[in-house]
Amino acid sequence: MAANPVTGDVFWSVPHKTQYNINAATPAWCEEEGVLVVSSAYDGGARGIQVSSATAKELWHHNRLRVHHGNMICTGGIVYGSSGDFGPAPLTAVEAKSGQVLWQDRAFAKANFVLAGDRLFVVDDDGTVAMATISRQGLKVIAETQLLRANAWTVPVVSGPRLLVRDRHKVVALALD
Repeated sequence: MAANPVTGDVFWSVPHKTQYNINAATPAWCEEEGVLVVSSAYDGGARGIQVSSATAKELWHHNRLRVHHGNMICTGGIVYGSSGDFGPAPLTAVEAKSGQVLWQDRAFAKANFVLAGDRLFVVDDDGTVAMATISRQGLKVIAETQLLRANAWTVPVVSGPRLLVRDRHKVVALALD
């Protein structure tokens, strides 16, 4: 939904229904394509929505991308997110405009991401922290370590020369230089 911030008048709305009305994942904005990708677990799946200044049109919908909680990122017209309600949640690459699934990779448990330049920083559910590259062809893990405890659900943050990661017990700052 998009609304006028002053009056609250709704410009457009596209429904995205799930079981239990839970939509916990952060949508991804693909600026170059003008496509908003929304994804949810609980049978919500994902949908690509073409957005203009005052209108929105659903381009596609499927259940191959189901982000339970956390985030997705969009770069080069491709949306990347961990797809899975419970159990395995492979990193999934989907074309933002068409919804075509390009690949899935089980290198990480359910994960959150931040993209800094051409590096993808990953924090997965098991507490693994990794650096990788992504493209339409696949994922390449450069380095990884078990740094946090299980249920590490917070999106990593890059602040200046540091990567900040956390679980329920601690925050860790890692130098990026």
